Amino acid sequence: MPITVDGPPDQPTISQSLIPPSVYLDHWAIRLFSDNHRLQDRLVRTLARKRGTLVLSHISLWEFARPPDARHCAAAERFLERLLPDIYFTDFRFDLVISQERTHPGNIWRATPTEYRQLVEYFVTFGKERAGQLTMEGFLQTGHAHRERTLQKLTKTLAALRRGLERARGRSEYVRKARSVQPSPERTRTMIVFGELLRNYFLDPAARLSDNDLIDFTHAAMPVNCCDYVLLDAKWANLVHKLKQRIESSGHVMPIAKCFSRRDDGIEAFLLDLANYDIWR
Repeated sequence: MPITVDGPPDQPTISQSLIPPSVYLDHWAIRLFSDNHRLQDRLVRTLARKRGTLVLSHISLWEFARPPDARHCAAAERFLERLLPDIYFTDFRFDLVISQERTHPGNIWRATPTEYRQLVEYFVTFGKERAGQLTMEGFLQTGHAHRERTLQKLTKTLAALRRGLERARGRSEYVRKARSVQPSPERTRTMIVFGELLRNYFLDPAARLSDNDLIDFTHAAMPVNCCDYVLLDAKWANLVHKLKQRIESSGHVMPIAKCFSRRDDGIEAFLLDLANYDIWR
């Protein structure tokens, strides 16, 4: 089980593990499976049969605070409740993942997304106080009730990411490398994914990244690197497809997630591929 709670109630030992196949859903995809019960049933049954894990990021959870109306939170809670305890909370600490990757040269090995320890501990405490067990009921709604604080966290995170990307684009050496560099074992997996997904941003001085672009980027970068399946907006799914093509054409071996969007019946393709996932591979 990805989330386990052992030991005495007053001092529990809480742990998370990422069991493949790992699935990451962009915020729109969580909403889709929350609202469409037919698709929800298929995903829940398939993931349970494959003994897989749904990866939830702090960005996805914070996004539930953006709409003023909290009713959409309850539907998502009911969906996620059905997947418990097979959920893994991550905070996308790129720096820690890069540090792990540097100890595993070659880029075949894939790091586990960093654990959002504070959130999983709060989640366990929340469930204990509310229902005496792990529960999603009321979890997203609680975050929405404090939406001003939640949105401040989101704004601060996006601002820090924007500053980092702008600093990189301001370095002529970095831009020059972005123009000619190919995927290779000399670069970590994370840096390859970053560079390829944002290649146009670095090469086009007129390119701009909106807050929504930055959110979409966070939904793509680490999950594509570390997970088995990712559902993204069509624009970013297309960039991931180009990333995969450039990896293959360079002759470099670097496995990344299978990526789908709503375009070209992608939801059906995702569910069928997940159903055929070989848990013994």
